[in-house]
Amino acid sequence: MPATRQPRTSRRNAGPYAGKGLGALQTARECVDLGACARTIELMTGLPATFILRFVFDKDGGARRGRPPYSDEFLARAPLRVQAAASAFAAHYERLRDSRFPPAQSLITAFKHYRSFPNAPTLLFDEAFYLCCNLDGIWACQAKALQLAECRRCGSRHLQAYGSGATSSCAFCNSRRCDDAADARHGAGHETPRSATGLDTRLAALKLRQSLKHLGASDRIIDVLMSGMECVDPALRPSPPTQLVHWGLPLPLQRWGSYLNTVRRIQYSLVVNQYIALRDAGFSPEESVVAAFRHLETKFRNDSPLTLDRCVEVISLADARWGVHVAELERRGCEACAADYLFSRRDTSPQPCPFCLLMRYPSQYRGHHVAASDVATQSKAGFPVDRVA
Repeated sequence: MPATRQPRTSRRNAGPYAGKGLGALQTARECVDLGACARTIELMTGLPATFILRFVFDKDGGARRGRPPYSDEFLARAPLRVQAAASAFAAHYERLRDSRFPPAQSLITAFKHYRSFPNAPTLLFDEAFYLCCNLDGIWACQAKALQLAECRRCGSRHLQAYGSGATSSCAFCNSRRCDDAADARHGAGHETPRSATGLDTRLAALKLRQSLKHLGASDRIIDVLMSGMECVDPALRPSPPTQLVHWGLPLPLQRWGSYLNTVRRIQYSLVVNQYIALRDAGFSPEESVVAAFRHLETKFRNDSPLTLDRCVEVISLADARWGVHVAELERRGCEACAADYLFSRRDTSPQPCPFCLLMRYPSQYRGHHVAASDVATQSKAGFPVDRVA
């Protein structure tokens, strides 16, 4: 996939593009991979049509010409098998919207789930986009025109005109190929285990990724953490990293003691101590690093805050994990205060204990609200496991 260049926008066309950011570009690229036309992408993302045609589509393939393959009578003229497939897709889209996911993310996720079924009837992404427009009254539609209702005969949730009453039959039970319609009935109240499991795993992966983003993790670090989580569906699990993954400049391992300030060294030491305590208690490495970060991000609130990206990098170097084959950071016990602190094996200069410095010169480190003696005591074996938020 070629890299997306930053466009040279003028005042005339900068308005639709301003403020869209990387999220709109990523959504546009996913729509292209799913077969969307330029008009659909323009309505979903708000990006200018000229920008989409020039920077989003590949130069070799290009955008599909012609009008989008949908109209007001698209669903009524479609075969029963396609109507059942459209209802199945709409049921998944509605379920994601009820879970408070954005419309664009719900559309893309529901369509990817629909395409994962090999025997599903052909439903184009532009047609799925038009169904979502009529369901929520967004993008290409100003008012709702479709709704999902439960069939009184088979119990399946199917599409019908907005405001219509309950019907005695639907596309699922009227289809001539009853077996194919039953297999395509992803949105029915009596879903098969395969369809329910497939959607639940995708929904769980989306919620997990969203929770990690809420903690401030970047996409690269989220992929690192999700690559080792057993709760993530193998089909949705990212590939494990082959080398250290970091965001921004790497940590100064050769100048660890002189480059990092005392409070920062204490923070990293506490993170690793808490991580090891949780991992030894039986938690997975991914759960341990997230729990340690959530517990320790409230400490030293007035100092420079911790980031999950840096915590993952420090733990990777200390535990030889997530692309690191040999540990570069090591814990050392201080004989004076009995605390465990981190030091770099590459750093040849003396590295005094940061906890001793904090207790000896507390007035020099402004902003910390935890007592120096308490910090040193808690750093001996990590915070208690039952206190992890």
